[in-house]
Amino acid sequence: EPTGNLDSASADAVFVALAEAHRGGATVIVATHDRTRIDRSGFPCLTLNRGQVVSATGLKAEIR
Repeated sequence: EPTGNLDSASADAVFVALAEAHRGGATVIVATHDRTRIDRSGFPCLTLNRGQVVSATGLKAEIR
């Protein structure tokens, strides 16, 4: 969790940096429990529960 112990402003800065890396062509994988921050980010998102995909949003390919 890259933002687990950060204040809100620092966490926002981390997500800005991740977004810039993604726009530059990088694949960015983040594990977090902060669903609100992920929802605000607009990143594609896989939600797992006990290792099983329970939802997928914003993906360009189908998950099987």
